[in-house]
Amino acid sequence: MGAARFTRNRLSIAAALCLLTLLAYSDSFTTGFTLDSAFIILRDPRLLKVAAANLRQILNQDYWWPNFHSGIYRPLTTATFLFNYAVLGNGQHAAGYHAVNILFHLVNVWLLFLLASRFFGRASTAFFAAALWAVHPIATEAVTNLVGRSDELAAMAIFGGLLLYQRSAPLRGRRMALAAAGLFVIGVLGGLAKELAVTLIAAMLLWDLVRGTGSWRDWLRLRWPFYLAMALALCVFFAARWRVLGAEPPAEIPYVDNPLAYAGFMTAKLTALKAIGLDLWLMIFPVHLSCDRSYNQIPLSGWTDPAAWAAVLIVGGLLAAATLRRRKDPMMFWCAGFCAIALFPTSNLVVTIGSVMAERFLYLPSAAFALAITALAFRSKWQRHAPVVLGMLIALYAVRTYLRNADWKDDLTLASHDVTVVPQSFKMHGMLARALLDRSPSNIDAAIHEAEIAWGIVRRLPPERVFTQTPTNLGIYYRGKGDRSGGPASAEGHAWYLKSLAVLLEARSDSLAYGDAYDELQQAEGKPLAVRLERPDLYWTLGLTYYGLGQYEQARNAYIYGRKLSPTELSFYSPLAANYLSGGNLQWAAITMEEKMIIDGGQPGTVAILRDLFKKLPGGGCALSEDHGVYKLNAGCPAVNMCLTWLDFAQTYFQGRKRGEAAAVRRTALERGCPANLFGGIAP
Repeated sequence: MGAARFTRNRLSIAAALCLLTLLAYSDSFTTGFTLDSAFIILRDPRLLKVAAANLRQILNQDYWWPNFHSGIYRPLTTATFLFNYAVLGNGQHAAGYHAVNILFHLVNVWLLFLLASRFFGRASTAFFAAALWAVHPIATEAVTNLVGRSDELAAMAIFGGLLLYQRSAPLRGRRMALAAAGLFVIGVLGGLAKELAVTLIAAMLLWDLVRGTGSWRDWLRLRWPFYLAMALALCVFFAARWRVLGAEPPAEIPYVDNPLAYAGFMTAKLTALKAIGLDLWLMIFPVHLSCDRSYNQIPLSGWTDPAAWAAVLIVGGLLAAATLRRRKDPMMFWCAGFCAIALFPTSNLVVTIGSVMAERFLYLPSAAFALAITALAFRSKWQRHAPVVLGMLIALYAVRTYLRNADWKDDLTLASHDVTVVPQSFKMHGMLARALLDRSPSNIDAAIHEAEIAWGIVRRLPPERVFTQTPTNLGIYYRGKGDRSGGPASAEGHAWYLKSLAVLLEARSDSLAYGDAYDELQQAEGKPLAVRLERPDLYWTLGLTYYGLGQYEQARNAYIYGRKLSPTELSFYSPLAANYLSGGNLQWAAITMEEKMIIDGGQPGTVAILRDLFKKLPGGGCALSEDHGVYKLNAGCPAVNMCLTWLDFAQTYFQGRKRGEAAAVRRTALERGCPANLFGGIAP
């Protein structure tokens, strides 16, 4: 009877936790691919189908591939998106991804309940801790934001690994070896989901500090297989990460994303502690939530910053009190220690990461907060009222979570809300500008207003620290306003084009300085100059603006420079060909479109332009051949100079530091009979 009652209690608690969580997150199913989700899920070709080639790409490429190099390696997280996209067939429909995210959160809530049961010894008390964390609003950025899945998976590894470690204490012999092997697997998979999972070994040590008995020799004799398993798991994870990222260019940390990466020692540490103080406040009072707090929402701290020193006193005081009372109050010591362990990798106190702070980083630390609040409530002199008080807090948190989910509907809804919370964040104003224009071209004036605010925030920075996408976008909006005002031929449109040109020229100056700074970073780390870190769309829109103003040579130079940065970016080719054509250079217009045809495989639009160009060239009638609707260039036609096309293509790759691609084009040209001396300046 006792076992049956125990099972029924567990089932009732599981059902209650599940119901609470689903109620709090019930409106998240209608939210879309916001923020980074659109890039990481919708623009990743590895997710289109389950195939050996895609699985190899997931194992052998950066997390953000092919968008840019981030220095992040999370193949397991990417594999779960592949499962959603191709196996479950969710594709570009977000609801299925949200269902999986909520399922992972439910698993974590149950794991926390099991952990809490071991702490409190009572399932009813553990229920309140798990319920409080299940609906805590700070978790929305990890649960409702689809790419927050990596935080969920890392938390699952830490909770699951810690539970396995705790329950393995009485095991000996073969069963101990199996448990250690299981911990090894959890450690490896957790690291491949998110780097945060490596802190599992520290959580194990913290548990032993709280629950350990006997001498350290006894502890080492009984527990060394588990620590060895975790050490081996860390070695496997870091080896896999180094294999993929070791030869890659250094990860870019834009100043505007995390100024602490460029600040002096004390300034960086004080600012990091100030951010931790804000973290603690948001866990207690999660009302003013935001998906971004980049430059300049959290200004760098000096010696006279009261907020920084208040954070130092609060954080230091809490840790000191928990440490001094470790033996009398092991529960609070564990909560403080676990919160510190979970926060440490993203705190910027030792390792500088790509963000000054983010609410998704609090997904795991907030579990310790929920345990601590529950423990304090049930030990206070009003402990008889603890269930009522905690129940009210859970209800308030659940309502706040439900309301916060609605903000994540789309980028426009999110940015419109969050910009009021973080008015000094350049990124939030820029995000709102893009979202307004994506919603409707009629929002151009509002988009310009927000983009000007964003530009005003970052413009004061030194050129090498400016995020050049901000002035680039503003230049695009100015040019768009000019087109809506009659184009550059009208007085008003011409004025807007001139405004666009002015801000884009400033952006180009900043971009060159930014690229030079990254070149210096590559050299400082002993890496070859493999990447020129500038944004091609700056040069594309600069070329369009020059062209609209009739400055054709400047436009051509902008297109050519931008194309070197990204030779496979199709948007450069048609404008560049039009530029050549406006100058009467039919041959180079045709060569440019031939290159585009090589890249896009002969799309109808490309073929149509080429056909018109070849009609104007002597002997151009034989330039294109068709076979069952597939068009090809006829290298034997007098109007087609494929050697010159391949040469220009190879030079573009070579000058853009893509030596392998340049060599491949060179080999193709030589195999097709082009003279070797024509390619003498290109890497063999």
